[in-house]
Parts: sequence; structure tokens; C-alpha cells
Amino acid sequence: QPTAITMTQVAACPKQQGARLGDLTRLTIYVTDIRDMAAVSAALGKALKGSVVVSALVAVSALAVPGLLVEIEATAVIDR
Repeated sequence: QPTAITMTQVAACPKQQGARLGDLTRLTIYVTDIRDMAAVSAALGKALKGSVVVSALVAVSALAVPGLLVEIEATAVIDR
């Protein structure tokens, strides 16, 4: 599932700074096929495990890298 793979990569970035997925505050998810919305939502729910994150799902005709199906932009707030 492309969203699960992408969320693994999204989780790695805050982790490098000592944060976790629970520190995410906003996601913008870009998909090339809006019919994937249910699968994307299920994968996000599983990855975020009940965390409350504001999100937007945007359907686009293509992503910058040919062949990509989903791209996720994430914002986290890390208290230091």
C-alpha cells in the first residue's frame, strides 16, 4: 500500500529530531486517484493510531516523480 510506505518515510523525519508521529499537527495528502481515498484514510488511521491530525486530501493529475500514487506533506511541532 503506497500510503503505508509513505507514512513510514514521514515518521522517519520527526524521529531523527527526537519526535514521533504524535507530534504531527498537519498533513496534506496528494493522490493521483481520488478513488483511493478509503485506502488512504485506512492507512493513515493505522499509522497515526488515534492521534488527532488536521489533514487535507487533494487529487492531482500527476506527482513530480512519475509513477508515484501518493505524496504526503507533514508538519510537526517539536517542543524542545
